[in-house]
Amino acid sequence: MDTKKYRALEQAVALGSLTKASELLGYTQSAVTQMIKALEAEIGFPVLFKNHRGVQLTSDGQKIMPAIRALLSSEEALQQEIDFIRHV
Repeated sequence: MDTKKYRALEQAVALGSLTKASELLGYTQSAVTQMIKALEAEIGFPVLFKNHRGVQLTSDGQKIMPAIRALLSSEEALQQEIDFIRHV
């Protein structure tokens, strides 16, 4: 599973900005915007809305964010285990 879109969403929400998320992740702002749009198309509903303060989760986005965070945490744990095995 490619989790780049989920990571982009998590960072955009955490930072309140697509631009800041793109800088942190090393993508262009346009690329992060496209990732979010692709994610929304994939799941079938909007997860972010823009306002004068930046970006925020929609109510549906709020519902799935705990599962997204759990997925990303599990991905990190898996990568740590893989790295440990490779270096033993």
